Order: sequence, then C-alpha cells, then structure tokens
Amino acid sequence: PARLSVSTLNSSAISARWSMPPDSGDLNGQYQVTIYNHQKNEVLTVSDNCVVIADLEPSTVYKLSVDAMTNDGQPVGKPAYGRITTESSERRMPARLSVSTLNSSAISARWSMPPDSGDLNGQYQ
Repeated sequence: PARLSVSTLNSSAISARWSMPPDSGDLNGQYQVTIYNHQKNEVLTVSDNCVVIADLEPSTVYKLSVDAMTNDGQPVGKPAYGRITTESSERRMPARLSVSTLNSSAISARWSMPPDSGDLNGQYQ
C-alpha cells in the first residue's frame, strides 16, 4: 500500500486510509494493520483500504503499519507506516491544525477552536 493517511476521530479512536497496490494476481485483497506503541500491539486483518481503530488512550502516540496480504495469507513485507497522537480527553486544545506554504517566506496556519471555550480569551500562542 501507499499514501497512508491517519487521522484522529476523537480522544480514543483514529481512522486510517491508504491506496491499494496494483493488482498483481498474488494478493488476496486483505491488509494486515498493526497499531503499536510501548503499551499496545494489536494486529487486525481488514478487507478494505480503510479502518477505524477504537479503544485507544487519550493523548497517546501510536504507530501504524499496513501491509497487503498474499493469496496464502502472509504479509507482502513492504508495509506503509504512519504515526499519530490521539486527542486529549479534556478537549481544551485547538484541533485540526493545518499548515500550508504561501511562498518562500510565509506560511498559513488554521485550526478549530476547542469546544466549550467560553472561559478562554480567544488568543493563541
């Protein structure tokens, strides 16, 4: 697989999506998804090019690998890798940070305000 994209859904769930490899005839259409860190190591087998993984810890870094499976049920051995941090359960920080290049000397940054931010002053640092 290629172009692995991982995003947070909330403080305990993430989604991952990837592009399917070219059909070479020796793949069975399934993928081995491994999510791991120092506390967790879970292996899933999925039949689509996307997956939602739940029951994760808030504010925790997770790494993912996704590998196509051969017709005999073995991983190909050329996984795509990703890394993500789940959201805080407190939800007091900005979310969905997006940074893009404007030109050689400027960038643009956008984010979503935290929910229930009535007691915050609206300034960011």
